[in-house]
Amino acid sequence: MAGRISRRAFIGMGLAGGAGLFLGACAPQAGPTAVTPVKVTFGVVTDNLNHWPVYIAEEEGFFTKFGVEFDRVVTRASASSVQLLSSGSVPVATATADAVISGAAKGGGGVVIVAGFNRAYYVLVARPQIKSYADLKGKVVGVSALRAGETPLLRVLLRARGLAEGDYQMVVAGGTPERVTAIQAGSIDATMLTPPLDLPLTQKGFTRLGASTEVLPDFAFLTLGTNRSWAQANSEALVRVLAALTEATDWLLTLSNRDRAVQILAKRLNVSVDEARQTYEGTVAVDPPLFYRNMGVTETSLQKVLEFMVEDGTIQASEADPRRYLDTSYLDEALRRRGVKR
Repeated sequence: MAGRISRRAFIGMGLAGGAGLFLGACAPQAGPTAVTPVKVTFGVVTDNLNHWPVYIAEEEGFFTKFGVEFDRVVTRASASSVQLLSSGSVPVATATADAVISGAAKGGGGVVIVAGFNRAYYVLVARPQIKSYADLKGKVVGVSALRAGETPLLRVLLRARGLAEGDYQMVVAGGTPERVTAIQAGSIDATMLTPPLDLPLTQKGFTRLGASTEVLPDFAFLTLGTNRSWAQANSEALVRVLAALTEATDWLLTLSNRDRAVQILAKRLNVSVDEARQTYEGTVAVDPPLFYRNMGVTETSLQKVLEFMVEDGTIQASEADPRRYLDTSYLDEALRRRGVKR
């Protein structure tokens, strides 16, 4: 996904090596269980549904619980996240699976996926005058990147509904917030959005054409990536981050936390509580839920991503082995520390 990075992330790109990790300046508190907090610079692509466990870890204090001083920067694009990971400027970041795989295949600084957040779920929203897929012929569809991110899902969905790539024009229109602005302004005619950001638009008369899950129900999407060298040198910090995020994911998937989870999503995405609740019902209170239990990305969903990347020429067939891009050792240790079995 293409776009700019935040000011803090840009500054971070100029720092060398393990700039993302700093030992906390304060000494550990008295007591046998006290730990010295570590500061970890953590890149997030943008604010959307996929980052719900991150919001929960922040809001419910799970990062603090596991001794992580969480330093959040916004990268604006999965490709930017991978670039920052490769340089070591940001040691841990969210990015789509295909972006991390592409970076790793090109030798991008030894980046690797260490956990998965969720399967892909995007809704195709169009301007009010567009009532059907056929109406998209000759129209402009805004995407975050021409090949990565939600774009493979868009292509498959439109192909299944009878549209060839030459029937419409794809333009890079930025991250989710930028695409929402663009479709409202009329500079693009349609775009893929994660719930609940589609709901305010449909309430204004925009058309919901369909969803990616209609054609790709199990497609690995948002992942947690890291720089291999940094992870090896700072395994304790990475394990703590994963412990906090897996606990946050478990918390999200516990239905008794529904009301609080809805409040957090509404606050962080600036949507109504009702819109956040509808999103919860459609992504969490379903079987299977959209989010991976214990952040364990399934090999089948990752394999589907690799198949598409081979098809569009991003990687070679000889490179399409999930084990090449996935290292679950840190996740396993985080779960072991929490007393959880995968």
